[in-house]
Amino acid sequence: RSSALPAMALATLLCVPTALLFVAYMDVAYMDEIFHVPQTQSFCRGDFASWDDKITTLPGLYFVALVSQPALHVALRWAESVLGLMGVALPPSASTPGGAALQCSARELRLLNLVFAVLMAAVVHRI
Repeated sequence: RSSALPAMALATLLCVPTALLFVAYMDVAYMDEIFHVPQTQSFCRGDFASWDDKITTLPGLYFVALVSQPALHVALRWAESVLGLMGVALPPSASTPGGAALQCSARELRLLNLVFAVLMAAVVHRI
């Protein structure tokens, strides 16, 4: 059986530029993010009792965001640095009323989607 690395490399080459542009220019909720981002942020704050009735997704993905949040935060800082070197200035991230950055920001969650997209290339390759 062949390696999944070429499929993952191709997915990375296709997804990373698109994701960086999306992070740079889309600072408002997009499509179903109006439901999923607040739900994930509730989980990241440790509020597991809250649930939006409009959501039909199993909560496993929200737990993945919770446990990967520190790495996502570092990855977002790196992505912002790369975009800054390219001359792309990002608008400020959403913040809580007190001014502190939200845990599991929309930008961080979009980067998690990028990771899943690249890993999905390996899964599809195996099928």
